[in-house]
Amino acid sequence: MNTKAKSTEHSVPDPVSASVLFFTDMALQGVQKFVDAQKHLLDLTVEQSALITNATKDYTDATCRFAAILTGVVRQSTERAVAAGKSVLESAAKQNAFTRSASGAD
Repeated sequence: MNTKAKSTEHSVPDPVSASVLFFTDMALQGVQKFVDAQKHLLDLTVEQSALITNATKDYTDATCRFAAILTGVVRQSTERAVAAGKSVLESAAKQNAFTRSASGAD
């Protein structure tokens, strides 16, 4: 029988391998941080796009409502101006007819 005691070998990492593993781990962490940052930027871009889209929609809706109101006001003002003009013309025609009949011009 072999009475020699077995030596337990503890593996000591090779300094080069340890350095490579360390830098590989650091590079992977850096890439992961970069990917996380890019995802966050994309989320912010989507959020800003949604905000701009909603603001534009709100602005467009408000502009359309304002245009509809303004159109109604202009139409109403035009109708009233035309009615007032007709009234003035009718009144002038009546006054002219009265003046002619009073002066005996007919």
